[in-house]
Amino acid sequence: ALVAATVLLMVASPALANSGRRIEAMAARRAQGRAAAGAAVPDVTGAPVGRSGHVVLSGWGEATRALAADLSARQVPFVVLTLNPDGAAEAEDTGYDVIRGDSTKEHVLEVADVASASAIVVAEDDAAMTMRIATLMHERAPRAAVVVRVLDDEAEVAELAAIGVDHIVDHRRASATQLTASVLRIVAPRQVPAGTGVTVVDTSAVLAPVISVEDLCVHVDAVRPVLPSAEGCEECLRAGDTWVHLRACLTCGHVGCCDSSPGRHARAHAEAEDHPVIASVEPGDHWVYCYLDDSLADLR
Repeated sequence: ALVAATVLLMVASPALANSGRRIEAMAARRAQGRAAAGAAVPDVTGAPVGRSGHVVLSGWGEATRALAADLSARQVPFVVLTLNPDGAAEAEDTGYDVIRGDSTKEHVLEVADVASASAIVVAEDDAAMTMRIATLMHERAPRAAVVVRVLDDEAEVAELAAIGVDHIVDHRRASATQLTASVLRIVAPRQVPAGTGVTVVDTSAVLAPVISVEDLCVHVDAVRPVLPSAEGCEECLRAGDTWVHLRACLTCGHVGCCDSSPGRHARAHAEAEDHPVIASVEPGDHWVYCYLDDSLADLR
């Protein structure tokens, strides 16, 4: 009996294996069908509900989850746009305002009242999708600050600046809390007591001044969109020194201290790297300066 059973199993094994593969494939198709049905995003047929001055969050993940919690704690109104059914359900269960829809669709942007937003946050995982969404939202809300979270090397500061992005949070050079910090600077700025001399540079703020040769000098060809390299003078921070005012290089983003500071690190950087044009990053300042030509332009 044992030998007979063994022989029968050996003969039947190929057929059983094929049957098993077919059953597995059928189960996978059914699972995919159920997932697709659950993931199906309902047609957004509503109308704007009169939101104004709110923050639009496109994408739901770890960074936006933390940002949403901070915005909610500060009673800053926001709406979440996502195609992720699990993310949408999580945000809804938390009590957030959620629209299940594609951020590249015109009607979804209308329902989200994007045109009336104070800030737009794009935190998608795909670089091309990030560019597309940021472009569409900036076109619809040109006065809103656009904050983009980037994850890979494909994102170029100049390209993002060209489509209207104001702040770039790059995970390669920022902590996990930087997205929240950048958005809160826009919608709930912290007031620095007058006379304290404290200046903290927003390292996510894109510096992209439009300067002509007539405005400044022939060295404007060295100017390109940049992100500030540090929250204060790089060299002074390393040495534990203080400074008077802060300047940012408009070629590479290096942040250094002014000529009134003991280290004069902005000028030292300009001379060492042959990057002649700087901008003030002090609150209320709107000027650029060329060390080589000793020329200054007020961009207000």
